[in-house]
Amino acid sequence: MNTKLAFRPSDIGSMLEWDNAQIIKMIDDPNHSNSTIVEFRVPDVDGEFETISIEYKFTRNEGWRINSLPIVFL
Repeated sequence: MNTKLAFRPSDIGSMLEWDNAQIIKMIDDPNHSNSTIVEFRVPDVDGEFETISIEYKFTRNEGWRINSLPIVFL
């Protein structure tokens, strides 16, 4: 859609409350200078927390993009 990535969480359903997520740490990939992994601490609707790692990749002229499958973190 309009050259943007589009994925609706409602397509799968999510019990995670991403509005309240916190970044735990960011890890630069030593093998790829244009890649970093961000670890999030995300609460769910029951008050429990999950640690989720999402890889981001830098693309020239476009910026940072998610490089993980959405099913992993939704």
